[in-house]
Order: sequence, then structure tokens, then C-alpha cells
Amino acid sequence: MGGESATVNRMKQRVTKTQAPGKPGPPVHGVFGVELRGSMPWRLLLVEGDLRERELLKEYLSLAGYVVQSAETGTLALKLAVAQPPDLVLLDLRLADMDGFEVCRLLCQEPKTQDVPVVIVTESEELTLHRQAYAAGAQACVPKPVRRPALVATIEAVLAGARRKKATAATRDEGAGQAKPTPGVRQFERFPVSLPAVGWTAQFPGKVIEGMVRVIGAGGFMAELSVQMVPGSTVDLVLDTQRGAVEVKGRVVWTSASGGTVRHGFAFPAPKAPDFAAALHAAESR
Repeated sequence: MGGESATVNRMKQRVTKTQAPGKPGPPVHGVFGVELRGSMPWRLLLVEGDLRERELLKEYLSLAGYVVQSAETGTLALKLAVAQPPDLVLLDLRLADMDGFEVCRLLCQEPKTQDVPVVIVTESEELTLHRQAYAAGAQACVPKPVRRPALVATIEAVLAGARRKKATAATRDEGAGQAKPTPGVRQFERFPVSLPAVGWTAQFPGKVIEGMVRVIGAGGFMAELSVQMVPGSTVDLVLDTQRGAVEVKGRVVWTSASGGTVRHGFAFPAPKAPDFAAALHAAESR
């Protein structure tokens, strides 16, 4: 993004300080470096071709409070998943009998497992490969070697997203027959901006996230970030605006990768005041 202003540098320092013990920051688990949320234990299916890696991950995830079933091949994984659908599948791309992309596609096509979220583990950080993973139906990608606290944070974020999806579907079913919003009409007006931002997310513990907010409204914003976040995860950002530093929190509702840019759509926990986004846009336009 070019040279950094003194304001952005101060924002980085501020964000880093907020992660210190005793101050607001990513929730921390005393042993694993993250807080484990939700109704435990969640049931995971670990699909890993390497015996040593499979046993190490299974032990770690079990200690983290998950019930873990493992498989070394795609064929066995599909059989186990259909017989007893897990809450989440952790899937390696390199398997002896088929690649992880095919396993992911078959899981998404099978009625019994089509709603089970898949997290793919890969040694590559190439954006093209990650796009293939998302196209196959994966909800997230985790790079190897696996940083275990980050892995748990990703699993928790994906599970939280799956819970919200089910809750939304249930609410939609309950509201069948009621008046619906007019298609194509936005609830909040959106404004184009270019606001440098830094912050943190539990998905990447200890990492300062950098990016640029491009569109903002009273209901949320669109940002280009230096990392690819998981739908359902949250981020705390400090925006560098003409009105000074502005702190916002958002939940990822969609992501889109194009070239070297990863765009994220965020929803605010609660709508801002009607003039919130308009005021930021007006101040920047002066």
C-alpha cells in the first residue's frame, strides 16, 4: 500500500498493546492460546495421510476438548462421514487414494454430509490452490506446518459460522409466509472510502492485520486485508480517518479473492447510527 503514515504506525502500536495480558484482545485459553467456545465436545473427522502427523494432530485436538475420529484415506473418510456425520472435517490434500479436493466435492454432494463444514490443510500458500479448495466446497484453508493455536481458532470460527447458518435457516423456516424485504433493496446506504486499517483476529493469534476499507455503511463494510479470513470469524480494526482513529468490530459474511487481493464483507454486531458512514465519507471527500 506504499509508505505508511505516522498515524498508521501509531495505530499498529496501539493494536499490539491491546493484545497484552489484562487488556482487550483476542480471547486466550491458558494452555492452547485460544478460547474454546460453544457447546463442547464437537466431533471432528481428521483425514490425514501421514501417520505421524495424524497421530500428533489427533492427540492435540483431543486435548483441546474435541472428539476426534481419524482416517488415512479418502475412501475411509467418506465411509465414516456418511455413517456418522461429524461436526467438521479437517482434510489433508495429499491422500493415497484420491486428492483432498475430490473428497471435499464428494462430501458436499452427499446429502448426509453436504452441510458439514470442511477445513483443508495444505503445504501451499498459493492463492490459486486456495481458490480450488473454496470452489470444491471448503470453508477454510490452514497452511502446513500447522500452527496449532491458529488451527483451533480456525476450527472454532468455522463451527461458529455453521451454527449461525443453521440458526438463520431455522429462523427463515419459522418466518415462512411472513412479509419479506424487497429483493435488490439494501437496508443501509453504502459509501466508497479508502481508509487504512490495522487490527487483530483470533484466527491469526499475535499477528497484526493490515488492510484498506473500501466501502462502508451503517450495517457493515468491505475491506481488502493482508490475510484471508474465515466466514463467521470476527476482526477488530482501527481505521485511520480524517476524524481520527475509529475502532470497529466486524464479522466476516463473505470473502472474494482476485489476483493478489482478498476482499472481505463484514457485518457490524449492531447497526451504526444512520449518519456514521456518511460522515466518514464526507470527511474523506473534503
